Amino acid sequence: MQYRPRVFSLSLAGVLALAILAIVACPRAMATQSELAAEDACAEVRLGIAHLAKAERAQADALQLVRNGGDFAPVAGQLHRVLERSADLRTTLRNLGQGKLAHDAAVANCLKLGNQILREAEKLTTEVEQILLDRGDVGVGRDAAR
Repeated sequence: MQYRPRVFSLSLAGVLALAILAIVACPRAMATQSELAAEDACAEVRLGIAHLAKAERAQADALQLVRNGGDFAPVAGQLHRVLERSADLRTTLRNLGQGKLAHDAAVANCLKLGNQILREAEKLTTEVEQILLDRGDVGVGRDAAR
């Protein structure tokens, strides 16, 4: 019986190389549970912001069409979507702000950013609501979105 240390050492080296590659390729593998939770919380805020931004872009497009002589009806529809996305983001921020991660520095920064964006969105929706109300459009605005 012949002992083959080379085969064993190559196999061990291969396993170690794969383990190192997995750790380097997947930094989440080395993150602590609280870091992962904070990352997930911030991802939830970023997703809410992205959905709000998409709705705001669609609203801006509708307003541009009106500027070019189009109908106001799409503006009211897009306003409703922006208000819904704002409400979704507000709920996310409230839930995270009341949770155990609210004191995590990274999450606190994400909450701060989310609240700033939400305030700006509210200013813009108020302006659009006023435009629609000045035109006499009924059933628009915050009460219609509820």
